[in-house]
Amino acid sequence: MSGIVSICIGRRHTGKTTFSKELLKKSELPKVVYDINNEYREFYSEDFEDFDKFLDKIVELKGHYILIEEATIFFNPRGRFQEMINLLVRARHTKNIIQLNFHSFRSIPNNIVDLVEYITIFKTNDNEEIVRKKIEKDYVLNTWLKIMESKNPFEKKTLRME
Repeated sequence: MSGIVSICIGRRHTGKTTFSKELLKKSELPKVVYDINNEYREFYSEDFEDFDKFLDKIVELKGHYILIEEATIFFNPRGRFQEMINLLVRARHTKNIIQLNFHSFRSIPNNIVDLVEYITIFKTNDNEEIVRKKIEKDYVLNTWLKIMESKNPFEKKTLRME
């Protein structure tokens, strides 16, 4: 199995955590979760640690499922942005599955879009212009529009990025 980078985007209460837990249950890989909200204790029982310690740990991992909840904080200007990019670039070689969860398209760093193989879209608070600018692929925008029009508050769709 080769590594994968995926992102999951959705506002609060749309099903991102439930979806992420389903993916974790299906994976046989060892799991490491940055769980700022303490929602994944059944998968990763270590105490919450600060960002730098967590990043130091995950840059050395191979063959793990790494889930980063609230991923925006890992890409802030004061963070170790380049180390995170390197982690994503090396995912195939390290055979890590790396899942980054975001609340909006607006919060996704521009530099990582080209490194993503899968994107799971839930309802967001973004507008069409933000989605169009962030990921310049019509099929992503069209999928987001359909999800936003759906009456189902938990509507989602996973796309393979082309």
